[in-house]
Amino acid sequence: EIAFDRVRIVPSQSVREPAAAVECGDDDEGRVRWRGWEIAWRPDAAGRPHREAYTTWVTPGVSTLRAAEAGDRIVPLGARGRRKVRRLLMEARVPVRERGSYPVLVRDDEVVWVPGICRSRHDLPEPGEGALRLEARAPAER
Repeated sequence: EIAFDRVRIVPSQSVREPAAAVECGDDDEGRVRWRGWEIAWRPDAAGRPHREAYTTWVTPGVSTLRAAEAGDRIVPLGARGRRKVRRLLMEARVPVRERGSYPVLVRDDEVVWVPGICRSRHDLPEPGEGALRLEARAPAER
């Protein structure tokens, strides 16, 4: 594996295939585990979102949690234009072997949130409005 100007030799067992997509937010409150990540949601008044947070708010409804796919782009909160999710993962120094295990929250075919890396302007409730609060916990080995 070549990443960040370094060559690293890793056993083939550590290279994982992307996990299947799962739905979240279909209940008032719940949690789901995906590739070691834990995503929990509950109803809450929307707070002020931060671009690189592990907590965010979305309008109530079902979202899909999956790995990033080729061509995925996000409209970053507080920025212009669209950014490639793959590029954001690279800039956040997520190792190549872990990028298929990094969650991406999608709604209406739009990438809404990459936990700890980027929040989109899409599906953003006004502060104080009824919303779903999402909290992500990364696997212990990260």
